[in-house]
Amino acid sequence: FRHSAEIIGLKVPVGEAVVRDLITKLCKKNRVSDASIRMVLTGGETRDGFSMIRPSFFILIEDLYQFPASVFAKGAKIITHEYERSFPRAKTTNYSTALMLKTKKERAGAVEILYTKNKLVLEASTSNIFLVKNGRISTPEDGVLHGITRGIVLALAQKLGIPHTCRAVRVSELSTADEVFLTATNKDVTPIVSVDGKKVGKGSVGPVTKQLLDAYRKLVQEY
Repeated sequence: FRHSAEIIGLKVPVGEAVVRDLITKLCKKNRVSDASIRMVLTGGETRDGFSMIRPSFFILIEDLYQFPASVFAKGAKIITHEYERSFPRAKTTNYSTALMLKTKKERAGAVEILYTKNKLVLEASTSNIFLVKNGRISTPEDGVLHGITRGIVLALAQKLGIPHTCRAVRVSELSTADEVFLTATNKDVTPIVSVDGKKVGKGSVGPVTKQLLDAYRKLVQEY
């Protein structure tokens, strides 16, 4: 969050200790032990509609949403779209492209939109993507948000001895991958069995994806 703010020239007005205290109070006030926490930072007050005087910072608490169990058991579909976010290393509230494609995504029975650019795989609208080929996992490195769950999964792969690479991934690799999966806080490790209507691998949840999903969920439970 702080890294994203720095990229677009904003300063987080409070420290981590204050944020933790506010989140704890919000959870107690709403009587929840597990929830989705969303922190929002804007330019705040302005004299001329552009210059910033004082940033606005607030925290939202929402019901926790995750895909149904069937998605993790049977896998899900995604569709692709040629697009690259502005300031891709920053997590912003600009979801206009994803919202514009919402109807198309739903009609395709897809759970996510995968952004591509110049024949390269980038990221999904709210998640990172991984490919598995011959037991090795690969994930795009440049032009994407380095999500927290992405980093955790890479660390788990290291711990489990699963070969992994962060590199440029070509769109053509999607059709030859053995497995594909997404990572995000609200998606865990989501197996993808179809891209633009074309089957991925055997069309079922692969062993590497399942191993990482199990390891990720075990880690979350420990917290």
